[in-house]
Amino acid sequence: MEEAAGAHLTARLTAQKQHIFAVAVHPDGNLMASAGDGGGIALWARNSGRLLQTLPGPARNIAMLAFSPAGQWLASANGDGTVSLWTLPDGRQHRQLQVHTNVVTCCAFSPSRVDAQGRPQRLLASGSMDHTLAIWDAESGALLHRLHGHTNAIGRCLFSQDGRRLLSSSYDETLRIWDVARGQLLTVWPQRGGGYIALALHPSGEILAVSCADHTIHLLALDSGRCLMELTGHQQIVLSLAFHPNGQWLASASADETIKLWDLSAGAITTGQVVCRHTLQAPAPYEGIKIAGVTGISEAQRAALVALGAVE
Repeated sequence: MEEAAGAHLTARLTAQKQHIFAVAVHPDGNLMASAGDGGGIALWARNSGRLLQTLPGPARNIAMLAFSPAGQWLASANGDGTVSLWTLPDGRQHRQLQVHTNVVTCCAFSPSRVDAQGRPQRLLASGSMDHTLAIWDAESGALLHRLHGHTNAIGRCLFSQDGRRLLSSSYDETLRIWDVARGQLLTVWPQRGGGYIALALHPSGEILAVSCADHTIHLLALDSGRCLMELTGHQQIVLSLAFHPNGQWLASASADETIKLWDLSAGAITTGQVVCRHTLQAPAPYEGIKIAGVTGISEAQRAALVALGAVE
């Protein structure tokens, strides 16, 4: 995304023989982590695509990965109801956090903050299919708050830029904002677009991007919840959102198998001129391979090959 005008596929990482559900990029931009339905967490050199290390993850799915802002920890939201913390670069498991009674669907680190005694503190939030969120002291592993109020599984969670608020989306079709220090609910945003899916906070800390069940993306003012702009174009739900650190691009990844890059530069949000500059789609495994006249395959196999990009 640093040069969106030349956006293209640079590498295909294939060492993991599993479905990939979670990807995260280290704050320094040189390391990537990926995980899915068992088989551990893979650490990759981003520029070369070389597999560096595989961390022994849980046997069940990993739904999300998150690097801490300083890059010294990696957290995984696990299907067995736990959250794992790994230290970097050694890849050692720092601790395992457990309070949820169902699959952990998301996790997020807070920005740097200090506690009531003025001591540095790093927090980690987790959300679960048990309808609750938890706020942890990442260093000690202490459970600081358990947040109740959602009436369905948690989809995503993230901290505000100052670390004082936690935002959570849920399949109960609401978005809730919590006071981190007190562990109390501040406000509930009502249903929008059929329910909230993914969340991303603009680097300014003032704009929240949310994807909705009706396949749209909304840019909301964080202080009021007011919709600044609605983005349309995806044909299926948007599962993930991410802002570029410079705030001029928004990436959206959808179940329609595309990634869209939205141009937010030159005051595009305030003028209502946000446009999609690129739609990216990785080639199918058999893209362009001609199978006309091929013998020895069944009609079902032929249909499967066509679905994977082959042409007749």
